Amino acid sequence: MIVTVPASPPPAAASSIAVQHTGERTPSDRTPLVVALSSAEAFAAVDQLVAAGHVSDAEALLHALTKDPAQHLRSEARFRLGKMRAAAGDYNGAVTWFRALLDEEPGAMAVRLELARTYARLGKATAASRELRRAQTGRLPLNVARQVDRISAALRSSSPRGADVSIGIAPDSNINRATGSRTIDAQGITLVINRDGRATSGIGLQLNGRGYSRSPLTRTGSWLVEASGAATLYPSGRYDDIAGTVAIGPEFRSATAQFRPAILVGRRYFDGDRLSDQAGISVEARRAIGRTAQLAGTATGFYAAYPGRAFLSGKGYGMSIDLEKAVTLRLFGLAGLSISRSDARDPAYATTSIGGRLFTSRDAGRFTIFGGASYQHLRADGSFTLFRKRRFDDYTELQFGVSARLLAILGLIPSARFSLSRNDSTIPFYDFGRARLELTFGRQF
Repeated sequence: MIVTVPASPPPAAASSIAVQHTGERTPSDRTPLVVALSSAEAFAAVDQLVAAGHVSDAEALLHALTKDPAQHLRSEARFRLGKMRAAAGDYNGAVTWFRALLDEEPGAMAVRLELARTYARLGKATAASRELRRAQTGRLPLNVARQVDRISAALRSSSPRGADVSIGIAPDSNINRATGSRTIDAQGITLVINRDGRATSGIGLQLNGRGYSRSPLTRTGSWLVEASGAATLYPSGRYDDIAGTVAIGPEFRSATAQFRPAILVGRRYFDGDRLSDQAGISVEARRAIGRTAQLAGTATGFYAAYPGRAFLSGKGYGMSIDLEKAVTLRLFGLAGLSISRSDARDPAYATTSIGGRLFTSRDAGRFTIFGGASYQHLRADGSFTLFRKRRFDDYTELQFGVSARLLAILGLIPSARFSLSRNDSTIPFYDFGRARLELTFGRQF
């Protein structure tokens, strides 16, 4: 293993690392001096380089050690690189090294705690809490339990700003969520559906982003401004779907709980036209249950206006509750329930929905495998005049996928998600099936 360092390393003992020395020489002396180092001497050389201010050279030597055949040497090098990145303020870089170490050694509690602490510094409270729950799936020594408590307390104050972005492609068998039937029956009359009203396939460019800014209010509270957006764009411009939301409000945290009320405004465009505008309020709350589980709930109330479609406009309400559980160090699960209400002016479009979902993920080396299932039942208040019956829907979705930290490019982590969905409806226009594949690269800043 060959690396470049600017100063002479300690004398060699039993060799395991080869170091290329390029210290000061005369112009005629250009032959690299290769010195063999034991692992202990290599780490001592790292300490000397750091003490001398040659941090980049120390990192180069540690990079070399991450490729050593011995796992304990790779782990020590990754841990030191993570600590050095964190000390330099590069918390995303630190996360990368800590995750790489945990991919090989999921039981390394000290590293998992460092990862949780780094997530807290990034303002990723949910990710930090999840790592803490994973760390507490087994019995913890007293000193480790105290570290968990200190990190939990540190979650009260988070990063002042941050962002998440992802970009990819999404082949979809039914981009407009329409029926695949060419004809439908309405009161004994056969109606022909034009091409635009039937299921259309396509490959879209998928963009997602979220950014936030946090300002301190009190010792446990802050003022949070968050903006998020999502877009799926198609070459023809037909069925482009673009949505954005801004949430503003205070956020309060304790070691075991989080509470966040907010004012919401949002807008959505579909097929090139403004589809809807929304404004309302939301309340989010999280509470730890024991050491390995968390209960999260959200309630919203809003008014939705549909330009040119006043019959769809009206108030809306929603509530959801999720139980998150770290089953083991590698396995995570979630179960949730939700209910929503839309008071559209036309009773045929005023609906009530209730549903549930299950989700699980498992770390497998430098990959994360995930999957889930969801179900939602919807019923309308009034009948459609054309069909003389009310709308009743049963929607089911299955999804599975994988994210590959091993294949990250410039910090962008690739992931693939495949979903199958089916909506059985008493109204033919809403009866459809769909298959969708999302191939994306995502990164947190």
